[in-house]
Amino acid sequence: MKIDLFLQARNGSKRFPRKIFSKLGDNTCLEFLVNRIINTRYINNLIILTTKKKEDDSIVSFCKKKKIK
Repeated sequence: MKIDLFLQARNGSKRFPRKIFSKLGDNTCLEFLVNRIINTRYINNLIILTTKKKEDDSIVSFCKKKKIK
């Protein structure tokens, strides 16, 4: 059985702004998560949820580039 996975991502943290784009080895945290999720056999669709704030436009751009909903 495959499921849809919803991943929340935002850049507006007060303690660690843009945490999702900090480096984790060769990739950003968001790239690392997406690659791990896509390579599982249980996930049908990956949908990334974010805000409509200007600071989160980089997440939207990342999703468009990677063809993620």
